[in-house]
Amino acid sequence: VWLFNGPGVTLLESVACAPFRDEFWRLQQSRVSFKVCRNALNKFNIDPDNLIEGCEIVPAGIVALIELQQDGYAYIKP
Repeated sequence: VWLFNGPGVTLLESVACAPFRDEFWRLQQSRVSFKVCRNALNKFNIDPDNLIEGCEIVPAGIVALIELQQDGYAYIKP
């Protein structure tokens, strides 16, 4: 699972990630899911319809992060 929040959501706009579309598709085929914070989309004025295909919108990235950690996932911040 990759969780995008804050300015990271801008990376998933169709136009911005067009050069990487194949890589995103391969990751999705490998069962990597992309969760995107609706609060961040609102803050950066991004229409969810303009995201690459396969993104799951979650109401709040921080809540999704906590739930994932409770399920055993680890948070890695570059």
